[in-house]
Amino acid sequence: TKESATATGSGSVSTTNRVVKIGNRFISASKPARPWIWAPFTSSSRTDGALFYHWVRANVEYPDYPYARFDIHLDPLTYTTEEYNSWIQDLDMGDGKGAVKKWTKGETDVLMELCRVYELRWAVIYDKFIMRMGYHHKRNVEDLQHWYYTIGAILLRKRLEKAVGAEVAATAGAASTSKDSDGVNAAAEKAALTSLAASIKPFGSSSLSSHQPFIQSIGTGTTNQKLFDLQHEKERRLLLDTLWNRTKEEEKEE
Repeated sequence: TKESATATGSGSVSTTNRVVKIGNRFISASKPARPWIWAPFTSSSRTDGALFYHWVRANVEYPDYPYARFDIHLDPLTYTTEEYNSWIQDLDMGDGKGAVKKWTKGETDVLMELCRVYELRWAVIYDKFIMRMGYHHKRNVEDLQHWYYTIGAILLRKRLEKAVGAEVAATAGAASTSKDSDGVNAAAEKAALTSLAASIKPFGSSSLSSHQPFIQSIGTGTTNQKLFDLQHEKERRLLLDTLWNRTKEEEKEE
């Protein structure tokens, strides 16, 4: 705190100017404080319309709760019954030895719901999955992750194939009914789309054994090739468990 005194006239009149340091700034305490009010507010991040109160500066309006922008959620991975029956149900993601059975639609639906609710917090998802499906399940957290990401890759690939096929068919119809330059442009577009459709290779059974199928998003250059390597993840977790379960004698030997 800094104090200064001034004297004027014949008499001595002392005035005190209190200055408060806040951070790197000095603010005069003689100035009137800015008014604050106890105001209600709602947040767009809540769906129940709950009303809360907080202190805000008077005459300052907030269109939304400032921290609502941090409420970011994962886009849920969903599929229709037709998509599941056509693209997913015939996949065999077991271990080939009978220890891990083929995924059922009930198990898959539960997994997708848990991933949506807990937003890929896999430790929680695994715990809830075991509680829902029973402790007799021999699936571990890596199996859940691999199945989830594999379904995502399949849906992306198949939906892209379907969209490109529909576009090729529409362009072919336009090319057959158009003439001159319009026909040439439509034919060129059809050729480009046909080439794109041919570049989208169908799924092979071998590609699903350890990695997700290769996906490249058109226009973005992004890919999920080897996004989740099941075998590598199992080996990594096995090494981590071995390290965690060392005895005191084994630690001293190192």
